[in-house]
Amino acid sequence: TEYLAKDDEALGSNVTYQVGNGFTFATQDGRFALTIGGMFKFGFQSVNRDRNPFGCDDCPTNLPTGSKLPSRDYISRRDVNNFGMDNRFRFQGNAFDPDLTFYFEFTTYDDSLSLFEGWVNYNMDDMFNVKVGQQRVPTGRQALIHQSDLSFGNRAWESIGAYGVNAGWAIPALDSGTMYGVTQDLGISIHNRYDDLTDTMGDEGLAVEYIFGLYNGALAENNNWVAPAFRLAVHPFGYVPYTEGDWSGDASPKLAIGVNYGSDKGVPHSDEVTTFYSWDAVMTMSGAYVTGEYHVNSYKSSTVSRTKQRSWFVAAGYMVMPQELEVMLRYSTLGTEDPWLTQEWSFGTAYYFEGHHLKAIFEIGQQVTEAPSGSSLDDAKTGFFRLTFQLEW
Repeated sequence: TEYLAKDDEALGSNVTYQVGNGFTFATQDGRFALTIGGMFKFGFQSVNRDRNPFGCDDCPTNLPTGSKLPSRDYISRRDVNNFGMDNRFRFQGNAFDPDLTFYFEFTTYDDSLSLFEGWVNYNMDDMFNVKVGQQRVPTGRQALIHQSDLSFGNRAWESIGAYGVNAGWAIPALDSGTMYGVTQDLGISIHNRYDDLTDTMGDEGLAVEYIFGLYNGALAENNNWVAPAFRLAVHPFGYVPYTEGDWSGDASPKLAIGVNYGSDKGVPHSDEVTTFYSWDAVMTMSGAYVTGEYHVNSYKSSTVSRTKQRSWFVAAGYMVMPQELEVMLRYSTLGTEDPWLTQEWSFGTAYYFEGHHLKAIFEIGQQVTEAPSGSSLDDAKTGFFRLTFQLEW
């Protein structure tokens, strides 16, 4: 109120609207701005397992902490048909200074309104940014892409889960009754991006970005340690935005390569440690989009010998009708040092009425989980298809 009284003339407000971003209310001096928007995502999925070989006593029930392998509860299920919905409400802008920005996103993900992502960021004279709050963890490129900017209805099945399922960063099982995953954690990070460092091609040059953060991590419920994570990405021919699909259609190639690392320690004086490292890359050119990631997650403790999970995925898309109709293909796999292996392939098509802001997605695919080594059981095969509609306002 005091500020309003002192600067009433300067505070004359402007109201604008941008499709997919929402309504913006801003003061003329630029010190304060608030954008209100949201997302509505609704889908249907049908999961069909042709046989049920793992409904047995031979199935593993107590998997190591950090493991994303299917438990007996998952692999003993049969057909599932269900609807899924993910509503988001976003509030973002700046306060007191254009360099002091905030972002709060709420979701109805678990049938209740909760904070999905919420942070405050300060830009230190373009040298670096400091972000505090609930934010995305740099486990890989796809984990940093907002759910609304994916070509498929969800992230690659095996590409997330840097510290394991306990962090809530893993993609939910096809038949878990939950369709959309999350990839955020509470912490503090320093990050920045430097553009046009060299003139390597056309008007855009080398861009470099980094993120270094400290987060609660996978073992937050039973420790008092924080978990560091780091990302470094290089864009040789200009910055590649964190979105899927080639929306520019530019005949000149764009490329980005990233490396990521993180670690989390258990209770004091124990040797319980979860570690991950990963690589990711993306290339766009003339309406084509190719991306991939490779992850290595490991866990060890005084009672569990080191267990490694190796996962990777590759995905490609092509704009058959520029900025309107895209066809996509994706393959992902997860394996460990024991004989378990899960693979998934997906084929999809997306029709964009207004970019990612208004679109419909159809996808079909199959998951195959290999039976334990030496077992007489058959592999578990699961077919699925999904229909997703998304509206951002």
